[in-house]
Amino acid sequence: MSKPKVFQGDFGPIDPLEQCATVEVPCDKLRPGMVVCDRDLGTPGAALDQRLRATRNSGSKSFMGWDLDTNTYRRYDFGPNRTFAVMAV
Repeated sequence: MSKPKVFQGDFGPIDPLEQCATVEVPCDKLRPGMVVCDRDLGTPGAALDQRLRATRNSGSKSFMGWDLDTNTYRRYDFGPNRTFAVMAV
């Protein structure tokens, strides 16, 4: 059995209510195109679209992305030294 890979692709067909497989990714490895999932529910929560400039030397990452629950485009700020559940295929 092969290791799951991080999903990076079209956000359109993603169902925000459907549980999905996840992979743990540290904050510094987050990239546009990834879908961050809710750890408790196991459902997709935010589709990262565009990376923004974060505060220098903070270790934080900032993105613009789609909130899949409310279908709105908003800013996401992720703190350093955290791991995120990211959708896998």
